[in-house]
Amino acid sequence: MTYDEAAVLDAMRSFPRGRRVPRQDVLNKVHLPLDRLNKALVGLEADGHIRLDGDLVRLESGGTTFNT
Repeated sequence: MTYDEAAVLDAMRSFPRGRRVPRQDVLNKVHLPLDRLNKALVGLEADGHIRLDGDLVRLESGGTTFNT
């Protein structure tokens, strides 16, 4: 897991569980450039931590498991 992925995952955990969050809200929390945020989201989705649904992001399984 990269630093950016960990930052995005921590930001996602700050939102209510099960909530689908707009990418812009995640971007505002992590303060990363958009390209780095998108790369981190793709990596987290590939690992099964989050699910992308268009412009919305949702944690999978509470975001409590890690593939390290």
